Amino acid sequence: MTKAEIRTLVVSYLNRSDATDALIDSFMVLGLRKINRKLTPWRIPAMRTKITYTITDSPASSVSIPSDFLSFDQLTVDDVPLTPVSIDEFRRRAYADGTCSVFTRDDAEYLIAGKVPVSSVVQLRYFGSFQDLTADTDTNALTLFAPDVLMYAALEQAGIHFEHEDTPIWKGEFGEGLNDIIEQAQALTESEGSMEVVPLYTE
Repeated sequence: MTKAEIRTLVVSYLNRSDATDALIDSFMVLGLRKINRKLTPWRIPAMRTKITYTITDSPASSVSIPSDFLSFDQLTVDDVPLTPVSIDEFRRRAYADGTCSVFTRDDAEYLIAGKVPVSSVVQLRYFGSFQDLTADTDTNALTLFAPDVLMYAALEQAGIHFEHEDTPIWKGEFGEGLNDIIEQAQALTESEGSMEVVPLYTE
């Protein structure tokens, strides 16, 4: 579902003339941020993504952490996984052999021991937040497989704002939807099956 379609449902549930599009959009933003916070510890497959850095001009010793980063999955150089270590171990290893085999985090960067040669490909796999919805036609991974979760998250925020009598119901539906996503992720992890979450919503 698109941002506009979810907004239409929220307005319909609220049934209020003062529920403007701008106000509903703000509730959707707050709801999406809450969803990202709640799901961060669970490493949801639909939130897994990657970014690739190709070293083009000079040897590199660090890569920037993306702004949507929530939790780490894997860092590789030319498809070879690197081992995460403490900052103290990193310094010892970097000075000892200078090979690109370990890394550590330093604020907004991952530091790689040694120098990554030019033409090498560094890939960071991580769990990132669901993308913001800006245009009315925008979708993201959440709105494609579980739009009801965002809808109820927005309704919970709207219910608090308007002191709506159905707020407890919407809050409960939101919590149940989150639990469904978490349970699916756990089941996939335990079975080592497909990394895709089964859609909770179908047209």
